[in-house]
Amino acid sequence: MKRLVIIILVLAAVGTAVYFVARKYVESPDLARQLKERLVQLVAEKSNGLYQLSIGEINIDADNTSAVLKDIRLQTDSVLLGQLIENRVSPAVVYDFSLDNLIIKNVDILSFLNENSARLKTITVSGGKLVIRRLGRGKDSVAVASEPRHEVLKSVRRSLREVRIDTVHINDIDFRYVNLKKQEQKLKKLHIDLYSIAIDSTALHDSTRIFFAKQIMVSMDSISLPVAKNMYRLSAEKLVLAAGEKRITTIHQLRFLPVSGKSLEALAAETGKQRDVFRLKVSDLTIHDFDYMALLEDSAIVAGSVILKKPVLQVFNDKSQQPPTESKVGKYPIQLLAKLPYGVRIPRVEIEQGSVTYQEKNEQGNDIGNISFDQVNGSVGPLRFSSAGTFAVKAEFRARFMSRSPMHVRFDFPVSRNGQFSVRARFDPFEVEQLNQAALPLGSMKLKEGKVTRLDFEIKGDNTSATGTTTMNYEGLKVEVMKSDDGEDYKKRGLLTLFANKFVLNKDNKPGDRHKDTYTASYKRVTTKSYFNLVWKTLFYGVKANTGVGLKGRDKERARIH
Repeated sequence: MKRLVIIILVLAAVGTAVYFVARKYVESPDLARQLKERLVQLVAEKSNGLYQLSIGEINIDADNTSAVLKDIRLQTDSVLLGQLIENRVSPAVVYDFSLDNLIIKNVDILSFLNENSARLKTITVSGGKLVIRRLGRGKDSVAVASEPRHEVLKSVRRSLREVRIDTVHINDIDFRYVNLKKQEQKLKKLHIDLYSIAIDSTALHDSTRIFFAKQIMVSMDSISLPVAKNMYRLSAEKLVLAAGEKRITTIHQLRFLPVSGKSLEALAAETGKQRDVFRLKVSDLTIHDFDYMALLEDSAIVAGSVILKKPVLQVFNDKSQQPPTESKVGKYPIQLLAKLPYGVRIPRVEIEQGSVTYQEKNEQGNDIGNISFDQVNGSVGPLRFSSAGTFAVKAEFRARFMSRSPMHVRFDFPVSRNGQFSVRARFDPFEVEQLNQAALPLGSMKLKEGKVTRLDFEIKGDNTSATGTTTMNYEGLKVEVMKSDDGEDYKKRGLLTLFANKFVLNKDNKPGDRHKDTYTASYKRVTTKSYFNLVWKTLFYGVKANTGVGLKGRDKERARIH
């Protein structure tokens, strides 16, 4: 027993001496210098001189088996790259980056130097820039799924037997991507996390891995960029991409707001024209299977599906301003999508719990009418637009009209050159007084009493005109013709009210009575006004026919009742 104790003590003393010698060696400047030289040489050799690596300093912590690398730069040799491009043997992709700090934890540095094996716990990168440039299409192209994995594995095997990393954290990285068309995509302050990275023969054939990682998460704390000639700003509080077994991108608190921060009424007044101005807010936008390489390489928006949760759209138009003079022919919603500089391929866009509000200031400029839809749920799709052509698009929604009455509407946009469309809608029964938010400010008409028991319509049109069939039943309709002086409340115009109720309007239009239930009205489009104006005007004259008003109004020469 005594001899055993002596042997253990001797072994412990030797082990302690070896530890301190090794620790002193690991922390010595010689090892840091050797490691730096090895890394620089490795990059130069493996890239055949195309890349040059520089490292400011390396600090090694033996107690925590970690290392800190500062001021790391990887740059392409521009002269050599130019020669490769001229000889048409350049790589498909080149990379340049500068990193402020890189922290490696739980790594056996001596094994890396002597045994060509890398097993790491955590790599953390903070601050820096990454630039990726596409030069051509080749087998090392990032657009090809399988070849790069083989190339990476071959490269690793030349210098290391394997690489395994539990976690990679990349924080505050500015990213710039230049595609084949020399178009740039820029992102700032990116955060990227990769989990369970393995580069070996087993990982090569694991189709569930992305960039050799089991899971990847990319986030950006904020997005903000001006659009529409700096009139609006598109922003979001956070963008998160989670990719593993499933690939899901989420954008939180998406906003499309006026840059000035002013109200829509003030913004519309500044335009000097009768022009729609907008405000859009989306609580969460979720994209399934978004193809980032299609966006970067081909300027195409490709995804499996898109979900907009609680979108709130507000539109305002000031009719007291000068009439518009610019033609809107060819600017229906689907026609505008087809003109995007991006190709689009999305089978389905879903809307959940949305709302739409349209406000219009009257020509006198003393009141604002409102039409609203809430609890909007539905879908749009497929959205497929490219230089090769477009597909037919359908949109179908259920909503509450004026926050009270359920309704169902469907839009169809077939493939055509002249803007063909159709829209069909059906409303549940509603009290007419709920329309006063629009009828009173915009038409100086108060709907006093009445209930619409049926209202459905179908409208078909194109770039120039539309024809709609409207079926409407109602009972107990009574109106009041109003007037309003500047700064005063509305006042009833007694004689006109009596005349309208007695001689113009049909009080009732019940199924089976002497009045027709269905009318067909046509309307010639005002080319300076929108798609929705054409739909509304066609429906408006159909409803006027049902109530007995017929062809009355300032633009009656554009309408015809069949």
